[in-house]
Amino acid sequence: MSLHPVRIKLYTMTTATLMVAGLVATTVIPGTRGAIAAEAKLATEVSTWEGLLPPADLERIVQIYVEDMKRGMRSPGLFARGRKKVAWQARVIAVLGNIGVMTMKGENAQKAAALRAAGIELSEAAEDRNFKAAKKAYDAIGDYPAKIKPVDSTEVMDWNDVIDSETLMKSVSSIDSNAGKANKMSDRDFKKESMQFASLSQLMACLAVISREHEEGEDWKKWCDEMREGSIVMAKAYAKGDLEAAKEAHNTLQKSCNDCHQVYRSE
Repeated sequence: MSLHPVRIKLYTMTTATLMVAGLVATTVIPGTRGAIAAEAKLATEVSTWEGLLPPADLERIVQIYVEDMKRGMRSPGLFARGRKKVAWQARVIAVLGNIGVMTMKGENAQKAAALRAAGIELSEAAEDRNFKAAKKAYDAIGDYPAKIKPVDSTEVMDWNDVIDSETLMKSVSSIDSNAGKANKMSDRDFKKESMQFASLSQLMACLAVISREHEEGEDWKKWCDEMREGSIVMAKAYAKGDLEAAKEAHNTLQKSCNDCHQVYRSE
């Protein structure tokens, strides 16, 4: 799947510079006069990720995905039924590894590179229906960070080689769906699960940064920036256990997503 523009909306705009989680972004505000601008620090800059995903948060998100993939990795039969989900979830693991390569030093960076490699291996094995290879890669991911074997190379991979646009959108859609379910929980249940939803929203902000690398359009980059900023607001609401604030943040994020989908759609 690739993303294609099907309709272009024209706006008159001005810009407002916001500081969000250590990121400097120029956000476009519809309805006012001014030049179109959608500048943000690139996904290849270490400073982007140092503010957005500290190592402890990265490790927590890895474990969320390891746990979610567990059932599909229990047997060849379960793997056969769940391998498509495992394939895209493993690419998210690879994303986290690539971020870790940029933000960590020494052996920790080598372990992050090993995590990235295991994520890619798991994804490819799932696509190839190879349970044995998939199980080996999954077990390596489960050992992160304490027991995973470091690798020598800590070269940063191009984001397009780590995750494609289709998998990015599947990952974003899954997190968005979880957010919608979270916002329908009772206040008591919400507070029990809110930190996990905070972590997933934090991941969505990361995916928004990477999404900028997959299209050149200024409108596309603007919506990616809005998704990043909205995800950060939502993550903070979840972290506070504030259900009403989380609902409001999710509704705002949904509007931005829907506006984007009017122009860019999957095929």
